[in-house]
Amino acid sequence: MAGTWKARASLIVLGIIFCGTLFAFAIAKEEAPKLGTVIVVDLGTTYSCVDVYNNGHIEIIWLIDGAAKNQAAVNPERTIFDVKRLIGRKFEDKEAQRDMKLVPYKIVNKDGKPYIQVQIPDDETKVFSPEEISAMILTKMKETAEAFLGKKIKDAVVTIPGEDFDQRVMEYFIKLIKKKHGKDISKDNRALGKLRRECERAKRALSSQHQVRVEIESLFDGTDFSEPLTRARFEELNNDLFRKTMGPIKKAMEDAGLEKNQIHEIVLVGGSTRIPKVQELLEDFFNGKEPNKGVNPN
Repeated sequence: MAGTWKARASLIVLGIIFCGTLFAFAIAKEEAPKLGTVIVVDLGTTYSCVDVYNNGHIEIIWLIDGAAKNQAAVNPERTIFDVKRLIGRKFEDKEAQRDMKLVPYKIVNKDGKPYIQVQIPDDETKVFSPEEISAMILTKMKETAEAFLGKKIKDAVVTIPGEDFDQRVMEYFIKLIKKKHGKDISKDNRALGKLRRECERAKRALSSQHQVRVEIESLFDGTDFSEPLTRARFEELNNDLFRKTMGPIKKAMEDAGLEKNQIHEIVLVGGSTRIPKVQELLEDFFNGKEPNKGVNPN
């Protein structure tokens, strides 16, 4: 499958990875007539979908939403998500070890690489590589896109976002809970599942509000959790990540051989593009050009 999904330099849609975000740049008006059908695959954390770019129009095909991910609070060991963070890593990598502490499912060492261990019906246990699980999702997405379009897909732009922003907030609250209550919830899968869900909701809310309250009933040992989170604190926790996003954008522009003044339109796709700081940095990078917010980023 990977061999037939090629990225093409001539495409008017350019996809790049952005810490949980896909940016699609609609560029060079005069190139539009050359385009056929292009799909942009967003292997997201909250949603996974295929965007079809066909003759100058974008249409979103919904595939997978957050319903399965919500199961992490009630069935944590068998709810697998965000495995793409482990792709290409060694089991002993610091980043992999850190991520293992924040997911409820079991990750085991196989030939020096992180594999996901899953208990399936009949009490059978199997292990899958992060690539295998991601391939299962991508295969289903490709099949759904082909059924929608009524033809085979030959070209795609694939993005693989992550949960970096959410994890920073989680780590902040885990430390706060330990300091205020003397309780370390980093090994409590159910508590982590609840906290992860609420941190994600808080992140979304802070795109339109300056302060939210994260409230979780009976987070640990029957103790309710209630703490404020401001947009300023959220931006402080993720400041270095926000700044790093400009690097891939610059690289994408260089690879495409484009100058900033050649960009016709900036289309934001991916939930994290709702974050005000992200939009501010993008506008500054493109010398005051405001991104197009007319496309549903999810």
